[in-house]
Amino acid sequence: MTGVQTCALPIYNIEFLRSPASDSLLDVILRMYPSKKQKLSLSLETSYNTNGIVTTGSLLGTSVILGLQNRNAYRQSILTNTNLQAGIELGSNSTIQTVLTSLSHTIVIPHIIHIIPFLDFPANLEQKGYSTQTLINVNAGYTRRLDFFTQESINGSFGYQWSKTQINKKNEQTFSVTKSYFWKPINIENTTYPNITDSFKTILKENPPLQITFRSGLVIGQQFAYNIVRVKQNKINYFLVDFEESGALLGFFKNLDKGGLLRYVKGQIEFRHTIDYGKNQLAFRAFGGAGYAYGLTDSGYEHTLPTFKAFYAGGPNSMRAWQVRNLGLGSSKYYTDSLNNLDLRYGDIKLEFNAEYRFLLGTLFGIKFKSALF
Repeated sequence: MTGVQTCALPIYNIEFLRSPASDSLLDVILRMYPSKKQKLSLSLETSYNTNGIVTTGSLLGTSVILGLQNRNAYRQSILTNTNLQAGIELGSNSTIQTVLTSLSHTIVIPHIIHIIPFLDFPANLEQKGYSTQTLINVNAGYTRRLDFFTQESINGSFGYQWSKTQINKKNEQTFSVTKSYFWKPINIENTTYPNITDSFKTILKENPPLQITFRSGLVIGQQFAYNIVRVKQNKINYFLVDFEESGALLGFFKNLDKGGLLRYVKGQIEFRHTIDYGKNQLAFRAFGGAGYAYGLTDSGYEHTLPTFKAFYAGGPNSMRAWQVRNLGLGSSKYYTDSLNNLDLRYGDIKLEFNAEYRFLLGTLFGIKFKSALF
């Protein structure tokens, strides 16, 4: 480098020195401080919401999360996260109505690992400027809804994620485009309901559509997702395409098809447009999704997606005016009375359009209070 003058650098861990080899060269001293390899965390979460697992109304939930993070597992810059969570949910009469526990372990490898020798996909992504990861995840969950049912789930997956951000300039305006891909070639999930009370069996018997939806199942398939985020000044466009399937190959074995294996295809598309005005935002959203179940059972076809894969509407992340799983098919008075006000409305097709204006009400003791018109 030539014509360099000494200056005070704002980055304290980088220092430039004149090289003794030549007046036109600089030596750079970079001081790095290692982060802690492992981190143990304990957190307490409490929420007051309407997202009850079965019943509607305002619910108070609290949970304890114990997490262990390793930033350099196996001495190969591999990130691992292990989380143990236990929580309860209180009903309107301040009694415990739901008990939840879960254990998860995630391994994030900062490059692509090919498990199938002859399938070299995705390939050469690092050379094309993509940031790549191999993701391995296993987790188990237990949910006990008192007076209704017990749900147990266990799943494991292996997948890849790669993303790339480009900075473009058009008409003297700079904008960024981030493209992300996610492919999960191996996804295995098993959800069962080992205990169902007589009262809940009566509700299922009185609602045949719910009876064929609320069932156990084994998922063996794959998932692919693509999303693109475009940021230009105060405008953000987000577009997502997601596809998931189960039993496409293993379902040809009749013993598996008529057994617990679920066979279905499911896809969804989402578009969001946000205009940021600083403290306030204007947001638009469009969502479309559909699923089709085609597997066999001992008594016939599956007909519908299971509850843990079906679509539902309502809640703060959907339509704010309705509570979670209380909007859509089955919202008539007949189903409301027969379901005893349970939030168990699911469907195989979902179309949703909404717009809202989010604004800041104020700040109290450092806590921001926000609201929205929708």
